Amino acid sequence: MKPLLGSPRAVADAGQYQRLDAGFASAVRRSGWQGRTLLAGGEEVMDQSLLFWEEGKGGDRTLNLTLRLRRDSDRKVRDRLSDFGSLDVYRGSIPYPRKQIVAGEVHPLDRKWSLVAGTAIDAELDGVRVRYFPYETGDDPDSTPFSAQGSLTLVRDSARGQIEDVAGMLAVLSDSLGLDMRLSSVADLEYLYLRKIAWAMRLDGPDLETLLESLQDAPAAERVSALKGHLTRASGTDLAGLERYDWRPHFGSAYNPWASAIGSGEAGWPCWHRFDMERSLRGPLSQVYLGHDLAAHAPNIGDRIARIIRSTGYLLSSEERWMRLGTPSQSIYMPSAAAGAYVPLRLLRGPDEATLVFHPHVLRRSDHIAIAPGVGAEGLSPSGLKDRLPLDRCTAPPPQCEIYFKRGISLLDWLVRINLEQDLDRRKVLDAFRMVDIRTVRGIPVDSLVQVRETQTLAG
Repeated sequence: MKPLLGSPRAVADAGQYQRLDAGFASAVRRSGWQGRTLLAGGEEVMDQSLLFWEEGKGGDRTLNLTLRLRRDSDRKVRDRLSDFGSLDVYRGSIPYPRKQIVAGEVHPLDRKWSLVAGTAIDAELDGVRVRYFPYETGDDPDSTPFSAQGSLTLVRDSARGQIEDVAGMLAVLSDSLGLDMRLSSVADLEYLYLRKIAWAMRLDGPDLETLLESLQDAPAAERVSALKGHLTRASGTDLAGLERYDWRPHFGSAYNPWASAIGSGEAGWPCWHRFDMERSLRGPLSQVYLGHDLAAHAPNIGDRIARIIRSTGYLLSSEERWMRLGTPSQSIYMPSAAAGAYVPLRLLRGPDEATLVFHPHVLRRSDHIAIAPGVGAEGLSPSGLKDRLPLDRCTAPPPQCEIYFKRGISLLDWLVRINLEQDLDRRKVLDAFRMVDIRTVRGIPVDSLVQVRETQTLAG
């Protein structure tokens, strides 16, 4: 099987970052719950990311595709859907199938549950089921959370694991819904990366908005050059030759039976890494950790962590579980329901102050959001995000900030410690690691990584 990502020379010759071929369809089938991202969609799809994954077992499978549209494309999609006449519109309680993850695969169950609030449009186009969460305005308590608005999901039954299945779903997006589905080029992704870094560095003011508007019709290479110049002037940092400048998408590791076959770091949602973090990570952030305490009573903690290890290896947001995996979000603590699209971590002074403790280098990811303590869900709204905090506020002890991640966090990539209250919980977690044949995490033996608070020793 040819790899999805070609050699640098082949990619440069083709102008596209990925190949869409039979190898891609095969990788989707083998990627389990994580799925495989196709980088496409130009300016209409957030992060240029279309995530494909299969559900079911044996020959009875469905092919699923999810993405989030930019707001400018909302009216286009709604108008196109209305042209097809037969629609189901849900307002308030939205039915969703329950599912479970077995050995890294998503298996639907014969029952449904409901999201408490929201608006959804269901349709069937060319044999493909479509669900769309439109953008909404107002303070209606039954409005879809903003983080889910613009989410578009397609489902094709009786998937055969062939490229024709993938191509057919892309045709629905392009031909039926009128969306730009061209594959991303290297220049497209570098331009996306620079925009993400500008946002992360809080350089996304009026000057940048004016520049981006002037570049809308410019060639991709010209847009990259202009945005590089803007960031160099605004930050005082010459981007040329920076060691950490890396426009390529990164993917987290997670347990599934096919991980070795597809290669670590090629499945799931992508994220991008910041190049401006090194001074902070060598300075004030070198003495902190990030942690999460699960939403469970003490007697259940070991079972909850063992379930995460056996099923995904990821700390996932409530919204990811609700909308894609169809599983209850009992394992994660959310400060407020409106923050369900994010994974919340808090800053720690030591590796023993939370149940799950992560290395500060996870802050290299550009998808994290820092807000002041106590701001809560308001800070995660479109207006509140304008007031996110700079890096020099991300310290512990005070002044402190709360850290939210848009995508899930891989335990295998960033975990430093698991702190438990009872030896029974420790045995449950270690048994789960053995079940999925994980002996070390980040080079740390799991026997040292999993600690009981009363007898813990530094794991590294």
